[in-house]
Order: sequence, then C-alpha cells, then structure tokens
Amino acid sequence: MCVWSAEFANGTLGSLRVAYSLPWGDDGPNGGVEEAQRDFEEKRESLAEGYSSAYRLVQEARALEIGDESFVTHFLEGSEEQGSVAQVHVRDAEYLVEVTLREVWEDQPSGVDFTLGEEVLISIAERAVDRLEDHGRD
Repeated sequence: MCVWSAEFANGTLGSLRVAYSLPWGDDGPNGGVEEAQRDFEEKRESLAEGYSSAYRLVQEARALEIGDESFVTHFLEGSEEQGSVAQVHVRDAEYLVEVTLREVWEDQPSGVDFTLGEEVLISIAERAVDRLEDHGRD
C-alpha cells in the first residue's frame, strides 16, 4: 500500500492511496480466485450497489472494464461533516487493487466533486493492474 498527500485542482487537500491485496483463505493470504471473487463481491455490494448508511452516502457507482471485474464509486462519508471519497476497485485473477481519493475534512469545504478527475483515478487503477503483469503475474 502507498499513500500520498495531495492537493486537488480546486485547492482542496486530500490523499491518494493505492493498495494491492490478496484475499485471506483458510490457510492465510492468497485464498485464490474464488476468495478474491467473494471479497470483491462483498465490496461491490457495500459500495457499488448503493448501500448508504448514516456514515456513508453513495452518490454514484458503475462498472468499469479493468481486469476481470471492476467498478468506480463516489460517496460522502462521515456522520456530521461529510468528506468526499472516490474509489476504483479491481479484481484481476486472485489480486485485488483499490485506488482511493479522499478529501481531508478538517477546515475544508466538504463535498468535493471527484468526478472531474475520474479519468486520472481510473488511469491510476489501470496502471496498477498493468504493474501486476509487469512483475511476472501471468
């Protein structure tokens, strides 16, 4: 996992996070493709299918064509002051990739529209998946 501090085009402060993971099976990490499919589906159900709660308000979600299956989602999170979050989730074989843009809440105007930079977010996810193949995962 890598995390960077960021200043977005409108001057809002936030972070960019890129994370790779393997699902946990009965024997530890790398439970295989079936475990990855299950983990990915759980994430899709909680984010992409519009699950909202007092803490998370999903604004938009849709499928992408990266890896074996993927989606992008935009939501607000927080109980009182809500901060914007945009995520791309990808499953490529047994690997899970998550790219997240998150606004810093303190002293910031909330509700940043990350759809304006969505192409950049998606291209980062595409490159992250390409890196799996570059490092011998075939």
